Amino acid sequence: MKFFDKNKKPIWFMRQAGRYMKEYNNINLSFLEKCYTPEIACEITLQPIKKFDFDAAILFSDILVLLDALGYEVIFKKNYGPIINAKKIILENYDMERFHQKTNFVIDAILHIKQFLSEDKVLIGFAGSPFTLSCFLIEGSNINPFKMFKVHEYLYSRTEEYSKIINIFIENTIIYLQKQINAGIKVLQLFDSFSGVLSEQLYKKWVIEPTFKIINNLKGDIQVIGFPKFSGLLYEDYVKNTNINIISIDSCMSLKWVKNNLQKYCYIQGNLDPYLLCYGSKNMIKERIQHIHDNLCSEPFIFNLGHGVLKNTKEENVLYAVDFFKSIR
Repeated sequence: MKFFDKNKKPIWFMRQAGRYMKEYNNINLSFLEKCYTPEIACEITLQPIKKFDFDAAILFSDILVLLDALGYEVIFKKNYGPIINAKKIILENYDMERFHQKTNFVIDAILHIKQFLSEDKVLIGFAGSPFTLSCFLIEGSNINPFKMFKVHEYLYSRTEEYSKIINIFIENTIIYLQKQINAGIKVLQLFDSFSGVLSEQLYKKWVIEPTFKIINNLKGDIQVIGFPKFSGLLYEDYVKNTNINIISIDSCMSLKWVKNNLQKYCYIQGNLDPYLLCYGSKNMIKERIQHIHDNLCSEPFIFNLGHGVLKNTKEENVLYAVDFFKSIR
């Protein structure tokens, strides 16, 4: 495990910087202003490092900045979530000058963070995977994974058009991630939050193949974490066919199955239930962390959640989880 100490069993949480933290909520800017202002993105990235002493920082941003950079209107509505206004889906001749202008913020943000981040901490960059980006683009808002009618219409009835959408996302995700690498990022995570809605055939075509293309076109000495949420048994196909280095697993997975079927191929990251962290007692949190540790920590392992920290999570629960895992790793 090149960029983590494999004997230390590092810990960080998805969405470790965000709405559950008092310091974050004291910054009176819109969400996208926070993402696009390098000094602010740096400050927010470092907040959980200072408070909880995680072993890694993850760049404060959002997977949807790529849609914004491609010319779509992206709105983050308070207490609702993201809204994508795509009156027309761009299939060609999109504005590359705008794309570069809108994504160059990530270079400045990373350079700012690296000035202040301790050398013993890892800085993680990230992007959304093409399939999940396509879900946001096509569905628009208020996405229900069980009712993705528009996306499946494209998948089955407008396949040629959908293929063009995915190829645009592949091409521009490579550019965006390469900017992060060039700025000094050594570890990247690809978020595929909606991959679990697909059948096996579609999963291989629209999750595995695009991920493989992205990873194999990135240049640099890097490690890539894949997070195809709710992939179930297809996690194994993903691990075997994408060239990822680390697989992040959701909270629904059997740890015995993960150990027997995934850990021999790559490092494991996960998988404390964020709802448990939010609503569970300290004793419940302790018992689950111990269970995860006992099942997966005999091999290189990164302790994380099964998804992002929820906004109602108590800071004291986060601190307790971090401190307890550090005490047993």
